[in-house]
Amino acid sequence: MAYARKIRAIICSFPCVTLILIIVFYLTPEQSTESESENASRETASSFISTEIIDKVDDSQLEYMNQEDPSLWKYIRTHHLLPPSKKPYKLVEPGKDHGLPSSGSPSGGQYVIVKKILKNMPNGFFVEAGAYDGEHFSNTLTLERELNWSGILIEGDPLIYPYLKKKHRKAWISNACLSPSARPQLVDFNHAVNYDVASKIGNPTKILSTWTKFEVQCFPIYAILAAVNVSVVDYFSLDVEGIEMQVLESIPFDRVLIKVFSLEFQLMPESPQILKSFMESKGYRLVAQLFIDFIFAHNSVLTRDFPEIAINHTRVRKIS
Repeated sequence: MAYARKIRAIICSFPCVTLILIIVFYLTPEQSTESESENASRETASSFISTEIIDKVDDSQLEYMNQEDPSLWKYIRTHHLLPPSKKPYKLVEPGKDHGLPSSGSPSGGQYVIVKKILKNMPNGFFVEAGAYDGEHFSNTLTLERELNWSGILIEGDPLIYPYLKKKHRKAWISNACLSPSARPQLVDFNHAVNYDVASKIGNPTKILSTWTKFEVQCFPIYAILAAVNVSVVDYFSLDVEGIEMQVLESIPFDRVLIKVFSLEFQLMPESPQILKSFMESKGYRLVAQLFIDFIFAHNSVLTRDFPEIAINHTRVRKIS
């Protein structure tokens, strides 16, 4: 009797078990689909958040960003670069070549050597750090006007930068300064009152007693180049009033080729020999000195007769 009741209980419960199995069978795919949908939504949300982070980078985050960070490149391009002007030049003295020694510039004549090294190459790309107003003392304006070069003009002095904008140069312009490290830095930038061509990062010299101080954002040169998708620079004019060596040390030379450098060495705390040794270790040869500037060229662009060409220039002498 008890055995019969157990059999009936099992038989009666069988439809319930069957129903449970059917429910599980039909619900499981839906749950799986819902889970996949949720995962897709999370991935989309994650992607969206990443984009938002890139778009909303602010100055407080910059010091923690590395020069190889694409979000930093985008920030620089958006906030610290203006594209080449399509308007006519607006030069004060359009008929005067301010890059020649006769202009009174202590660095005058650099572009002449660059043209000889690169054999009057058209459509080149330059970087001029310490671009001033884009006309007076410019090492790149003639390359731009005569050989259709473009590039990046960097001027961190907030009192000078507005004059640079007005020139309508056919190059990117930046109101930043060059960082002495591989990360962005906010620095004190000093402008000498009543002496417009004197401005520098850090403590001012004692020669000029009255200075106006500003906070200026600096970026690694590699990040600035990456912001405009450039990995080959034909000529880099580096005049940053004493931190040239630090800027050079921040450059990943295995990722960017810079064919010719002009480096102002007058205010560098490092000795000229230290600078020369560093550049040689990166594949450069010191080919000339033009008053307070060294001219370095990469071995890949030099010809055997170049030193003789450089010596023939009236304001240049060979460096042993």
